[in-house]
Amino acid sequence: RTGHNRTAAAQLLGISFRQMRYRMRRLGLK
Repeated sequence: RTGHNRTAAAQLLGISFRQMRYRMRRLGLK
């Protein structure tokens, strides 16, 4: 649930999916 919500929020912010993935990886989340 959180993952899906985060994706929508990222898109609203205008953040690229790639950048979001990089940020998640940096945090150590899958």
